[in-house]
Formats: sequence, C-alpha cells, structure tokens
Amino acid sequence: MAALHLLRRGVMFGLAGVFGVVMASCAGPTNHRRSSSTKETAVKVPMNTVPPPALTTALAAFATTPVRMSIAVSELTSGVDRRLTVYAAWDPIDRDGEVATIGANAGVESGYGASRIVNGQAWSLIAGHWYRVGFGQQVIGKVVAVVGVIKLIGQVHAVASQVINGTTCLGFAGSLSQGQLLAIEHHHGRATLMQALAGIDRLGYTVYVGGPFVRGLDITAIVSGHRVRYRTQWLLTFPSWGTPVQIQPPVSASVLPGSAPAGGLLPL
Repeated sequence: MAALHLLRRGVMFGLAGVFGVVMASCAGPTNHRRSSSTKETAVKVPMNTVPPPALTTALAAFATTPVRMSIAVSELTSGVDRRLTVYAAWDPIDRDGEVATIGANAGVESGYGASRIVNGQAWSLIAGHWYRVGFGQQVIGKVVAVVGVIKLIGQVHAVASQVINGTTCLGFAGSLSQGQLLAIEHHHGRATLMQALAGIDRLGYTVYVGGPFVRGLDITAIVSGHRVRYRTQWLLTFPSWGTPVQIQPPVSASVLPGSAPAGGLLPL
C-alpha cells in the first residue's frame, strides 16, 4: 500500500499533460493557493538566458529520441522516508511508453505496478489483470515537464563532473523558488506547464551531460499538498538513448473492461 500511496501523492510533482489529449484526463487538481496570489506573479525571472550548448543539445534529445530511464524516488513526509523504484521507456515520436514501479518500505518490497500506452490507449496492471486505465505515464510526464522548465530558464552553473555508466559527464545545476515558478506560470500560461509546477514550493536540479545526451538527472522538490509539506527527490539515470522502444499492448484475453476494482490502484 505504501507504493500505491506514493504513486497517488506523486501527481503533485507533475502531470502527464505532455502526452496531449490521451493523458489530459489524468490532470491533477488546480492549486487554488497559487491562483489566488497576485503579488507573487510579479517576481522577475530571466526567460532568455542561453544555457551552455552541451546542455541545450542534450535536453533537445528528449523531444526526438527514444529513451529508457531508471528512477529512484525518495519522499520524506513527517519523518517517514518512502521509496519507489521506477523503470520507464518512452518514444517521443509515437508517444508509446511503459512504466513499472516497485515500492519499498524499510527495504521490503511493498507494492508493484505497471502501465503501458500504445497508439493512444493506456492500460494498467492491477492485481494481476490489465485494465483500460492509465496511471504510470505521469512519471514520464513529470520528467519531460521538468526538462521543459530547465530549457525555459537556461540559468545554470557548472558543478563537479561525474562518471555515470562509464561516461564522464559535465554537471549543470540550478534552482527555482516558489516565486520564480509562479513567474514562469504567469509568463508562459501553458496549461501543461502549470499542471507540472502545481504544488511545488521549490525546485532544485542537477543535469549530467555526456556526449549528446543527458546521462543523469537529480531533481529535488519541496511540495505542498494534502495539508502537508514534504520533500521528494528523484535520481534518474538514462542507460539507453536511441534504442527503439517497442511497447506491445497486453494480450486481449488479459484486458478487462471498465475501471479498476474498488480498493485497487486508481488512475491519478
């Protein structure tokens, strides 16, 4: 149940609106606390800062190149550290993707979930059966949304290089306050971007670039939601860029119609 709880809570970090109409139905609640604030939207943030060429090239790959990723999620709430391991694949051209999640509490596996989207149709694996609902693709949407924010700002500073999967990588780091995030929302007015930023009070990121691709991404966010304020960290590695992502729909005999069963993992 810890993994299911973490998946539901994770929607506050960002949504899969980047997948267009198919995933728009999964959009999370509007952050009324932000929309009612008018003074904070006056905060200035540079929008035209040019990022280093190596970073620009690497971030652009997210829109054109199939990628596989491994994500270690850690969420600290009320002193409790919940962890989730995510394996994902995404093809930005045909927008097919797959996500598998494994939750752990105190090092013991506590839940498993999987989701696929093929040709605009989403499925989720729940209690051993596939249902025509989707939950996992928000994970990919969050990553792409944060990449979009970094591309918009372009304001980073160099940090120590790291070797990731045998590749020596340049490091670029930056951070955004709540006021700056609000300014981005106000300046751009993009629905998907506003959904992705909803609830985040502070966002920190470090991008590791090796060759033409991002090899690692460290994202830390302070998030407000569900009457609590919590810290979430995502450590991402990208072991494969450019390898074709061939996601197959579940066999029809294993797909059940309708919504997930009561008490099961519901769409975010």
